[in-house]
Amino acid sequence: MTTALETPKASPRTRVGLAAGLVGAVVVLAVVAAASILFGSRAIDLGRAAETDLTVILDMRVPRTVLGVLVGAALAVGGALLQGVARNPLADPGVLGINAGAAVAVVGGILLVGAQTAGAYVWFAFLGAATATVLVYGIASFGREGRSR
Repeated sequence: MTTALETPKASPRTRVGLAAGLVGAVVVLAVVAAASILFGSRAIDLGRAAETDLTVILDMRVPRTVLGVLVGAALAVGGALLQGVARNPLADPGVLGINAGAAVAVVGGILLVGAQTAGAYVWFAFLGAATATVLVYGIASFGREGRSR
């Protein structure tokens, strides 16, 4: 029997299934990343490597693909952290009001401060999302069992 602080051990069959799923996800990511690099609005013939084709691939498509993978990974980690803190597999920023807090702060920044650049919008959104997160977590801590452990 496990205590509240111990995690139950996964069976070998479960571990094999998780490993197979991870390998499958990595293969799908590699295929999609390759497709992102190879396909675009400009047709590139793989048989010939012209200098302009290499420029398009190295200066446009590879950075776009790498950035997409990194942003996806950051969103996945953020979602996992949010679900872990909330101890709810259905928790997401929209349900908890974090998106709304970010939007309210951006609109407030536009109306009250006169923010007009995308850089300013990002900082107002970050501030609003952080404020909404703290408020939701604070309000949730007033429940019967207190805040999450």
